[in-house]
Amino acid sequence: MAEFSATFLVMFRAMLQLFLIAVLAGFLVRRKWVSQEQVRALAVITVNVLLPCMIFVNIARQFKPADTPGWWLLPILGVAVSSAGLLMARLLFSRAELPRKNLLLAMAALQNSGYMALPLGKMAYPDQFDRFALYTFLFILGYSPFLWSVGRHLTAAGGSPAEPRSRWRGFVTPPFAANLAAVALVLVGVAGFIPPVALEAIDLLGSATVPVATFVLGATVGGIALSVWPPWADAVRAIGVKLVLLPGLMVTALTALTAWTPVRVEPLLGNFLVIQAASAPATALALQVRKYGGDAQQTGSLLLISYSLCLVTLPLWLGLWCLMGRS
Repeated sequence: MAEFSATFLVMFRAMLQLFLIAVLAGFLVRRKWVSQEQVRALAVITVNVLLPCMIFVNIARQFKPADTPGWWLLPILGVAVSSAGLLMARLLFSRAELPRKNLLLAMAALQNSGYMALPLGKMAYPDQFDRFALYTFLFILGYSPFLWSVGRHLTAAGGSPAEPRSRWRGFVTPPFAANLAAVALVLVGVAGFIPPVALEAIDLLGSATVPVATFVLGATVGGIALSVWPPWADAVRAIGVKLVLLPGLMVTALTALTAWTPVRVEPLLGNFLVIQAASAPATALALQVRKYGGDAQQTGSLLLISYSLCLVTLPLWLGLWCLMGRS
């Protein structure tokens, strides 16, 4: 129980920091001291510049395939975790409710893999953050196309003529391109020839990712309108899958793998996978709804409920994994 308590408190403290930033950012947005346009500008800079820089330099420096056996499983798990959530959610919604409630399937299955995981890793595992970030980027290598294809399909009311729903550029994002480029350079053996001064310059930009991304996440969640709430039956099903059933499945699978097979899951990797499974829904879903159409109010309300509950549920699941998986 001591390990459960210690893990819970460490992660709760990290989640509380995120929550306080969300409150502050939301206050600034509501007071109009920071406008929605400025938040969107910060998000664009983060997605198009800062995060790709952080991804590229971290993979170029930290990714050593020989020292990371089975690394290719992480992109596969990026798709598998969300696919499991999608399947569980689909079983809870009748055929008559779909596709009208497709958004709820996305909320149940698609987690915040980057903006939430990276700050948590930075706060909870400062001495191992480079390794934690590497796991995050390899995971996102598979998850990002899934989020921007399946997620976009589930959330969008319909694509515009200028940006049709099937257009591949919609999910080949700068972070995804940086991931592919860095992994390719490492695999062909030329990453070591990149001049250190170039990596240092890229690293300087990438170092701003976590604080800026944390503020964007807080402003997105904290600035959500509180006027309209979704039906509770819908919210319980969608959030129940995302914050209870999916992390429960992950903890059970990791515990069984550790107990019944010779495989020993590295503690940091196990923690990372539980954090991914237990994270709140992706704030990118709100961006997709704004850009491609959909129910923005329901999306915002579900995000706000999920992030509030996640303050407690994520530390609970991580503490439970540490208690069960290492006993």
